[in-house]
Amino acid sequence: TTNSFDLFLSFLNNLAVHYNNRNNIRKAESVYLELIANRKKLLGEEHVEYIEAIFDLAALYSRSAQYVKAEPLLIQTIAFQKKTVGEENTGYITNLENLATIYKKTAQYKKSDSLWEQIIWVNLKKFGDSSSEYASALNERGLLYSAENNYDKAEKTYGEALTIIRTKSGSDKLLMKVLDNIAAVYKAKKNFTKNEDVLLELIALHKKLSGDRDPAYITSLNELSLFYADNGEYARALQLSLLVHQIQKQQQLTESPDYAVGLTNLGILYGKIGEKKKAEPFFVEALALIKKTEGISSPGYANNLMNLGVLYGSTGQYKMAEILLLQAVDLQKKTNPQSPQYANSLKIIGALYQKMDVYSKAEILLLQAQSIIKKSPGQEHGDYALILSKLASLYNELNQFTKSEQLYIKAVEISKKAFGEHKAEYAIILSDLGSLYIEMGEYDKAESLLVQALDILKKELGGEHPDYANRLNNLALLFQETGQYTKAELFFLQALHITKKVSGEESSDYTVNLSNLAYLYKTIGQYPKAEQFYLQVLEIDKKQRGTANKSYAIALNNLADLYSNTKEFNKAENLYIESLAIFKKILGKNHAMFANILSNLGTVYARTKKFKKAESLFMEALAIRKKVLGDTHPDCAITLNNLAEVYINVGLLEKAESFHLQSNSIWKKRFGPEHPSYASSVSNLALLYQYMGKYEQAEVLLTAYKNIEINNLLKVFTVLSEKEKGNYLGNNLALNNSNNSFLYLYPKAHSSFYQSNFNLQLFLKSLSLSDTKNALDALRNSSDTTTQNLFIRWKTAKAGLAVQYSLPLESRRKDLKLVEAETEKVEKELNRFSSGFQKQQQILQIKLTDVQKNLEEDEIAIEFVSFRLFNKKWTDSTVYAAYILNKYDSVPVFVPLCEEKQLQKLFDSAGTTATAMVSKFYRGLEIKNKNLASLGKELYKLVWQPLEPYLKGVKKISYSPAGKLYSISFQALPVDSTTILMDKYDLQQYTSTRQVALRNSENSTTKPKNITLFGNASFTMDSLQLVNQKTDKQEKENVSISIYTLQKRSSDNNTWNNLPGTADEVIKIKHLFDSNQINTKSFIQTAASEENLKALDGNAPQILHIATHGFFLPEPDKNKKDKNLNETNTYTLANDPLLRSGLILAGGNYAWSGRTPIDGVEDGIVTAYEISQLNLSNTELVVLSACETALGDVKGSEGVFG
Repeated sequence: TTNSFDLFLSFLNNLAVHYNNRNNIRKAESVYLELIANRKKLLGEEHVEYIEAIFDLAALYSRSAQYVKAEPLLIQTIAFQKKTVGEENTGYITNLENLATIYKKTAQYKKSDSLWEQIIWVNLKKFGDSSSEYASALNERGLLYSAENNYDKAEKTYGEALTIIRTKSGSDKLLMKVLDNIAAVYKAKKNFTKNEDVLLELIALHKKLSGDRDPAYITSLNELSLFYADNGEYARALQLSLLVHQIQKQQQLTESPDYAVGLTNLGILYGKIGEKKKAEPFFVEALALIKKTEGISSPGYANNLMNLGVLYGSTGQYKMAEILLLQAVDLQKKTNPQSPQYANSLKIIGALYQKMDVYSKAEILLLQAQSIIKKSPGQEHGDYALILSKLASLYNELNQFTKSEQLYIKAVEISKKAFGEHKAEYAIILSDLGSLYIEMGEYDKAESLLVQALDILKKELGGEHPDYANRLNNLALLFQETGQYTKAELFFLQALHITKKVSGEESSDYTVNLSNLAYLYKTIGQYPKAEQFYLQVLEIDKKQRGTANKSYAIALNNLADLYSNTKEFNKAENLYIESLAIFKKILGKNHAMFANILSNLGTVYARTKKFKKAESLFMEALAIRKKVLGDTHPDCAITLNNLAEVYINVGLLEKAESFHLQSNSIWKKRFGPEHPSYASSVSNLALLYQYMGKYEQAEVLLTAYKNIEINNLLKVFTVLSEKEKGNYLGNNLALNNSNNSFLYLYPKAHSSFYQSNFNLQLFLKSLSLSDTKNALDALRNSSDTTTQNLFIRWKTAKAGLAVQYSLPLESRRKDLKLVEAETEKVEKELNRFSSGFQKQQQILQIKLTDVQKNLEEDEIAIEFVSFRLFNKKWTDSTVYAAYILNKYDSVPVFVPLCEEKQLQKLFDSAGTTATAMVSKFYRGLEIKNKNLASLGKELYKLVWQPLEPYLKGVKKISYSPAGKLYSISFQALPVDSTTILMDKYDLQQYTSTRQVALRNSENSTTKPKNITLFGNASFTMDSLQLVNQKTDKQEKENVSISIYTLQKRSSDNNTWNNLPGTADEVIKIKHLFDSNQINTKSFIQTAASEENLKALDGNAPQILHIATHGFFLPEPDKNKKDKNLNETNTYTLANDPLLRSGLILAGGNYAWSGRTPIDGVEDGIVTAYEISQLNLSNTELVVLSACETALGDVKGSEGVFG
């Protein structure tokens, strides 16, 4: 009967509602489907009750996120309503909104937008353009645009809604809703000002409508706090969070979920500003509350376990951190092992293991997280870029640079699409890739990426955000790595200032910056400053994180390293011991860092001759390294070498040999027979064999050592900066010292060793002062784009190869041979296109036979050398010797001369003034005056007489001095009472006899074509005169200021006096050259300026004559250097002699007397460094005609710098 059917249908409907209310989706669905089937059968598809059942099932599907099932049911409902009740019916509009929401949630944005356009049109027609209904529809459409990240459209749509709402009274709730939504848009667009304004308006509205105790008001305060935190304004965020916390406690809301959220926020914020001890109790309380109110299976409980674990990890409490993070990961795995939240937790614990140096576990977890994120949300999502970046950082730490680079590049590509190329997330990954390139030695690439990233971050976050400060730090590290210490200091200090202001002096970011600055100051020898900052780091770490953490132990180790450098061994020992105790406690003994500190302490004992203690520690370090890193790890090779040196010192030479051979084997196996570390190992073994009297074995190894080092120099030398070249050659002095010492002690060496050692002198002597720089600069600045592009390709390839050669064999590129072949191909093309490049390459290949070809029949070449003597150990004796080469003998003669202390004693006895020294060594024109040149004969006996037996029949001598021999005028050296050396020989001085091989290729003219003269400079000029000196070509930046930071130049305000006599000098020389029809250009008075001298760059005359004051300041006292930084002339503080010497030109007194140089104007003080940057390759003769213009520092085998 009809009543029976009605009762049955009513029962089914009630049962479905029952299951629905109890969230039993599966049973509710089953009953709804049965109800729909029966209503269709009994009532038909056009009956309203049938459509109601269809709608109820659609609502069930929508609520349970089964949108595919819900969509057709809603479409059916809407079609029925349109036909039966019309488009303006409220139910019809509501269902259109429901369908639009489904399309939004399933990312069918166009379909959703089309529906919202229809809804808005209906509301506009029905209610008018100033109605709340119309504004509400606009708000919902704005939410759609926000969902598809179309923030510009969203902002515009919300703005239209706000315009309507603000004109109506009684719409405060809708106003707050729209304000909430537009605030999220401003947050996404990083429009911090508008975002803050909206959040402040929301707070005011909530307070006005509900009072300052209302939950909505508290929520709005929380939102503003989170806004400040996201913007790096942690102090303001903390202030608001504390206010929220106080209100919640006053209202006794301490059991609410919002209170737990507030506790968590406070913990995070205290962590951000470095107050870790204050953070912990908030996390602990939040965890207990969530456990009580929501249970341990709730997402909030797992999240707070993560927060507390991360906090413990940041304070070095790794065991506690690991326990909590593993517990959180386990809970999330049970809930949903494929969720993004679980993947993020894996990433966090992976990062902890990376910090703990447990790299195998870190890699497994990070790869697992990558696999999950790859599936959902997918490979195009920003989260996937972030996990790739994290993996890349791990491989960077493991020196797996190829893997790391590939992952970073992929992460950059994805983040560019996912976040946008103007977003902070993209910039941070870009910066991390730049940091990798620093590690790889690709400095040009690194700088480009780091600068680009900083530019994005500054625009996106502002110049005072922590992320901006951290990336400034990266750029500073690049400048430090490339020896640009002034720039490095500037950026480190800037980062430190931002971090101090934003995060506070107790934050970990601040201590990282302090540590970096300390390391910089240690590197440049400013030890008091380095000590000050290291002590500050220790103090902050101890206060905020206690002493039982890794960062404090590392800080102790860093300070100990400093004390070891300054030979304060007692201090270093105590700190190393304390650091070891902490590491042992928190990470155990089986840890690579523990072994490192053991080794450092062992080195202290070795240097203080406590060899038994040193041996014990090195053996313990070796055992740990073998266990943790494997017995072929480079650190094991280093420890074996250290043990060998200990055994040498205690006379156990056979044992030392065994350990050196093991070390040697590891280097060869892991890095190959051409690696610098293998070369050092070969050298150490060779020196041991010398000590043991096994000269033939030592000779073989020294030859191998020399070949490896020369090959390595050839690979990298041409792409190094001038500073890097100097450093590289300084580090290779041991090669010269050991090989020359061997010949000194063992003259029975094979002829091939004499030949190769002479070739070594040809290669190393004055290499960084050769004309390679100008040749490369000419290529770099070539107007020929083909040549320039080839040069860039060659330089980049050479730099990349240099890094590859420094890696273990297994870490090198698989296609290394192909890269080498391609580089050689480019090099050949450069040789074809550029004669300058070809000549520069030839200079590096000159051998003994090339010199002989250019020697005349009656000519010899003498290559003087100075070397530190190795005689069973490194002595403090510097020995002088000479290699003599004639045109036909295949083997040069090696002649020992004297020790440096003999020379110095002679120099000291000659007096302190230049005049006194000249009169004691050289006789001048008065042949019969016996008082003159009284010491000259003694000097002759030391440095020349031993050579005479080899000079029979010789008329011409081409020679190259070394060390203090540069101070001797050989031409004027007295042979006897009537003869000086130039009477016997035609003497020609070179910086290296390598230049003899190049003589025929050099331009030689009987008559010069042009001369440029500088003299009678106006040293004192006012600021207006200096500004008028500026030339159109001059760059805006003052070049001198870009080289060094000027402090107070002269504490006593000394100035330079004018030299009127140089005016006559210039006039007479000009007249002489004019009369010989030689083109002459002269600059006097204000025209004798730095600007005009630098204008000769690339357009130099054949002869350059400069008559002015010169200065050369002595090497600074390193201890005094730091204390008086602001109290003295900056030139006196420079380590580089090229910065402590120079010429004074027009206007020089202005800056020299302590006044600040005028921006964009040269300061009139042109240093040797600045002159070295000029291309004066056309100049054949430079005359410096004034006092102090021929002084400088002798630098190893490089000659005089000054």
